[in-house]
Amino acid sequence: MNKSLNEICVNAVNEMVHEGIEKHVQFISPEDNISFGLKEGGKIPKVTIEWVNASEANPAVSSG
Repeated sequence: MNKSLNEICVNAVNEMVHEGIEKHVQFISPEDNISFGLKEGGKIPKVTIEWVNASEANPAVSSG
């Protein structure tokens, strides 16, 4: 069964809390077993999970 992106993020946050990590930044590369190609000199995906003040939350932006 495929997990939703929200489920993956929640799992990642749970693991961060378990490991005592405050912020995680990951740059995705072809070595990460991605299912798409990256163009040379092009953009690469960056994933950031971090703690912020609740006042920064904007439900209109959330794609859960």
